[in-house]
Amino acid sequence: LASELPVQVVTRPDNLPVLTACAANQVPVTLLASAGLGDSIAAGVAATPHWQGWLIHLADMPFVSADVFRQVASALRQHA
Repeated sequence: LASELPVQVVTRPDNLPVLTACAANQVPVTLLASAGLGDSIAAGVAATPHWQGWLIHLADMPFVSADVFRQVASALRQHA
């Protein structure tokens, strides 16, 4: 959220801490009881077809800073 980029969270229906945090911050959520990362990515992309691209971020990587997201997004705007 600190990056100010659009966010879409994909999580399991039983992941109450994530669902609570998303609700508190008005973050859209896609619920998916997925067996794998590929299914989760596909569901997130399907939920946001109007986006021009996606930065996939795994929840187990909490130390990636908002600056990194902004830098990557900026670079993608300038380079194919």
